[in-house]
Amino acid sequence: TETCLRIGGYVRYDIGVGDVGSFDGAVTADHEDGDPQHTFYKKARFTLKTWTGQETELGTLKTYTETRFNF
Repeated sequence: TETCLRIGGYVRYDIGVGDVGSFDGAVTADHEDGDPQHTFYKKARFTLKTWTGQETELGTLKTYTETRFNF
């Protein structure tokens, strides 16, 4: 066909233990109830990428999208 579609991306999930915070004493708060998390932390990231290419009368029309989710 004259249309090409490519789909890609990645998923990343980090889990750590220990005292969470920075050098200035700030700590991470739980997203559900707001309690400080002093013994563990978790982070997730998801990225979805798409590439398309289509032949037109003026040449190849290309598109690229990238959507990121952090939690």
